[in-house]
Amino acid sequence: MVRRNIETMKAAVYQGNRQIRLVQLPLPKIGPGELLVKVSGCGLCATDVSKVDHALVTPPTVLGHEVVGTVSAVGEGVRGITTGERVVVSHHVPCYACHYCKHGNFSMCRTFKASNIDPGGFAEYIRVPALNVQYATFPILPPLEDEEAAFTEPLACCIRGVKRLNPLLSDTVLVFGLGSIGLMMIQILKLYQTRVIGLDILSDRLERAKTLGTDLTLTPGRPEVAQAVRDATNGRGADAAILTAGGPRAFAEAADLLRDGGVLVLFASEPGQPPVDLDIHRFFHRELSIVSSYSPSTLELQEALTLLADRKVRVKELITHRVPLADLAHGMRLFREKDALKVFVEVGI
Repeated sequence: MVRRNIETMKAAVYQGNRQIRLVQLPLPKIGPGELLVKVSGCGLCATDVSKVDHALVTPPTVLGHEVVGTVSAVGEGVRGITTGERVVVSHHVPCYACHYCKHGNFSMCRTFKASNIDPGGFAEYIRVPALNVQYATFPILPPLEDEEAAFTEPLACCIRGVKRLNPLLSDTVLVFGLGSIGLMMIQILKLYQTRVIGLDILSDRLERAKTLGTDLTLTPGRPEVAQAVRDATNGRGADAAILTAGGPRAFAEAADLLRDGGVLVLFASEPGQPPVDLDIHRFFHRELSIVSSYSPSTLELQEALTLLADRKVRVKELITHRVPLADLAHGMRLFREKDALKVFVEVGI
């Protein structure tokens, strides 16, 4: 029997040209204030697929940032975290001291953009840098399962997106795109007691949205959509629209469906899409606002983990496929072809 070298680990590495290969990498070495985490699983994010499809990262690269695992080793000086503890780890951390952070633009902080886990979550082990240990590593408490806790980062993104919108009680909000993000967004909006209208071109996602609290589901682009939104809002139009998918076409339709003074939240973008033809005159005279939401701070990460633990946001049923680390490329194909709603990559089993 061949014994495995304990100084190496398996990782799914992006090789360029959409190629993912399982290879052996050196086991990360930790320093003071750092952690070595044995990854149990990692959620597949749309940005992971986009980075592969559009060559947005330089190969060889290990992607994956929705990480959950068990502490395997603790660096000197770490307090309050012990080996064997289950944790969820986020990849980016702001400095909380710079000009951007003082304005609440944490995801624009240069430290935030430069920080990361080592390597990505599609590996058997990761090194968690000291700043991430301090601000972005959270213990997982029962009854949360690992695959549920892996939703902490994407759910935190949704929380920040809704905060950027700041809806009032009984506002009507459109959610374009009912993938896993859109379906979590619906649940967050319902906690604000808003009326939610979900829009998607896939009938199975519209049906799933109904089970998660959406008040009305519509297929975008159809002529009856505008009248349905007017009927639901006493003729005003929606107070806000959140775009998790759809690109320029969804942008134009959402703007038409907003009431005067409404807000359009840009939550996602896809490289290579054509630019939006923006009628500045119309936006000015109707006082329409455009805001964007890119990534959460550690505050939203904590809020997300609490909502998951309290079962106020349901995520386990969003996982439609589970794949082993060796089949990451297959998981990406499932996502790319819209056969999968959410793919969870099982690493440490």
